[in-house]
Amino acid sequence: MRARLATVLEAEGLLIDPVGAIVAAVALEVVLSATLESAARGAAGLVARLAFGAGAGAALGFALAFLLRARRAVPEGLENLVVLGGALAGFATCEAILSESGILAVIVAGAVVANWAPERARHVGEFQELLTIALIGLLFVLLAADVRVADVRALGWRGVVAALALAVRPLGVWLCLRGSELDAREKLFAGWLGPRGVVAAAFASIVASSLDAHGIAGGTELRALVFLTIALTVVVLGGGAPLVSRLLGVRAAGREGVVILGAERLGLALGARLREGGERVTFADNNPEHCRAAERAGFAVVFGDALDPNVRARMRLERARVAIGLTSSAELNQLFAAEATREHGVRETYVAASQDASGASARLANHHDARVLFDRPKDVARWNVRLRHGLVEERRLRFGGAGVLEHAPAVGAPDSFVIAVVGNGKRWIPMHAGHAPRPGDEAIALIHREEAASAAATLAALGWESGSARPEVRADAT
Repeated sequence: MRARLATVLEAEGLLIDPVGAIVAAVALEVVLSATLESAARGAAGLVARLAFGAGAGAALGFALAFLLRARRAVPEGLENLVVLGGALAGFATCEAILSESGILAVIVAGAVVANWAPERARHVGEFQELLTIALIGLLFVLLAADVRVADVRALGWRGVVAALALAVRPLGVWLCLRGSELDAREKLFAGWLGPRGVVAAAFASIVASSLDAHGIAGGTELRALVFLTIALTVVVLGGGAPLVSRLLGVRAAGREGVVILGAERLGLALGARLREGGERVTFADNNPEHCRAAERAGFAVVFGDALDPNVRARMRLERARVAIGLTSSAELNQLFAAEATREHGVRETYVAASQDASGASARLANHHDARVLFDRPKDVARWNVRLRHGLVEERRLRFGGAGVLEHAPAVGAPDSFVIAVVGNGKRWIPMHAGHAPRPGDEAIALIHREEAASAAATLAALGWESGSARPEVRADAT
């Protein structure tokens, strides 16, 4: 689904369980006491639990993040045990001090750790996700075993109350999202998606047991009603979510768009040609001047160190189809492509390799399943200077068939041209060293004016027929 809608729903899913559990606990205390004084104490207890849980969770999170960030404080591979032990100890401590505050504390702590120690928290998250799936599955089985089918049937018409979730949820969402940036379709989907889960089931069992202990009837019916609500919302709302998201048009498309690391002149020239072909291009750079140039050219820009997980998160690489490393540092390009593939699942990566005599840069790219950008390794810094000084022209090429040279030499070749993109004239893809053009394919090349004759001869030998020159490549590469 769309990024902003997904963020809203994810935040709600994290916060609604602890807040809902605290509110339900306070309501239970008021019901069991049934006095005006208990209602006042309940309101004060609600505020106290929320404040204490959030504060204690923040403190716990910073403490764990400090341990994870400190050098040699937590041995490699033991992050999972430290965080899990800290979370359990923090939960138990908060519950001992103020009941029902522990769940909020550990959720806040997890958010702090994820933002203050993201690199090591990533490994913890993978472990915790598997652990969560196993424990939630087990807990659902245990809680469901306490509900009898006969109890659910005995609800009769009262079971219709469970269907109120289909009406109350949209109304509550509409009230909460008034004035937000979400459009009407996104609000409708947020109103639809609201399946209840294991926290509601667990607390229903606690409430039912408390009612039974105080001799108040209705505990069994309440437990059955909550499980009926869970079943209804999971099957209807959760099961129908994919269809509803498609009907409302809020389902995010598959991976799309290109993220380019390096917003200098050569990167902007490549991005402009890809944008012509219909690609959504985003640039990333840690140089503010480069970022401003990309913004003036109309591109989306992310400023910061591309090796920082927080910066990569802002690039939305998990939604990108292509990642391109196009800085003057071949090592940085390789690291960026490797992180994009390993951490964000980008399947198509390109890197600008250096013109080292041994060809090690190109071999390293192939080792990491990244494609060497352009027709061969290029001196990116040199081409940035040429573009900055207006020494480059663009020329459209057409592939007529195999030339005299079957392959361009990988090293030692004249750096008089760069084949930037190749395609059918309407949709372009980045040219890379392993690409085998077919007769009729078109390409756009950057030609160094002072070596135009040499470039034309080499391109002709490779089978590329030179067409008309495109407008001059300006300094802003737009």
